[in-house]
Amino acid sequence: MKDFLENINSDKFVYFSSGDSGIQFSLLDKKKNINDIFIFIKNHPPIGFLDLIPSLERILIVFDPNITSVEVIVEYLENIILDSNKEFIKSTYHWEIPVCYEKKYGLDLDYISKICKLDQDKIIQLHLNKTYTINMMGFLPGLP
Repeated sequence: MKDFLENINSDKFVYFSSGDSGIQFSLLDKKKNINDIFIFIKNHPPIGFLDLIPSLERILIVFDPNITSVEVIVEYLENIILDSNKEFIKSTYHWEIPVCYEKKYGLDLDYISKICKLDQDKIIQLHLNKTYTINMMGFLPGLP
């Protein structure tokens, strides 16, 4: 499989072997979002698909080698139309996370206020008026 993947001349993806039943890939065009590809594959999985594991810049597709092959998976990926497919309209979730700025919870608010030379109310306003994008979760529960 590794030899096959090394000889692919793709204008969309870079492929990496991941055992005999997995293939990883990343986008060549870093302006595109790997999460859009993840959503598409999740909604339209290829034949023999078992699992889909995203990371910040790559996706791992795990497949059943008794049903399909790496060649079929690569062909499936190469046929995804990155620019005009309406499935790539972002499917996002918006979570509102409660925040408490009281002194016993906002332990660093005084420090930030002094370092940034900003009033605490201004810091809170700046923090609350931003929408944050989470691309992946950390190693601790709830750590984006």
